[in-house]
Amino acid sequence: MNFSVCIDAVYHGKDLEASLRECSGAGFRNIEFWSWWDKDVDLLEALQRELGIRYVAFCAPFVSLVDAARRTEFLRGLSDTIAVAKRLHCQRIIAQTGNELSLPRAAQHEALVEGLRACVGPLEKSGVTLVIEPLNLAVDHPGYYLASSREAFAAFPPSRAAGRTAPVLQASPAPCVYPGWGTLRRAFPESHRAVSGASASSRGGQPPQ
Repeated sequence: MNFSVCIDAVYHGKDLEASLRECSGAGFRNIEFWSWWDKDVDLLEALQRELGIRYVAFCAPFVSLVDAARRTEFLRGLSDTIAVAKRLHCQRIIAQTGNELSLPRAAQHEALVEGLRACVGPLEKSGVTLVIEPLNLAVDHPGYYLASSREAFAAFPPSRAAGRTAPVLQASPAPCVYPGWGTLRRAFPESHRAVSGASASSRGGQPPQ
């Protein structure tokens, strides 16, 4: 099993370079984070070369996939994120669906399917995989649209090859539960180190409050 450290969860509010150096010094080479747009990408790139770390996943901008009116905005954000992923040699981008709207569930599901279908071309061209993330509703993401892995897989459009699910799209197999920053501080009082994975983890979809 390969562990990854989500620096936005474990080092929330801490200096980026110091956080990455501490992770590397502790022996962790796989790094993930939530947002790239508030980070110095040049610094991320330089530290990747110097420390030999690997960025395994980060998020696309948080734009609703179940709101068809925002699809162009989502795709623009995805395009920008793919460009950063290529720079940082990252193979996975995490996307969230956004919160449930006051529309019929079927209409939102259709918007999600069509939105994902529109992502396939840019993803195939780039070789990057988009991971769709179900999140829990009971603990820290009330109102979020997608809490079921079954529904996530059902939303995937077929690829052009033999009607199979497009390999550039994946779903996390279980809703993610974020235990809270206080929990991490109590569990790791000295360095606040923790491990998390994008597919079944203690990471959430937003910074701790």
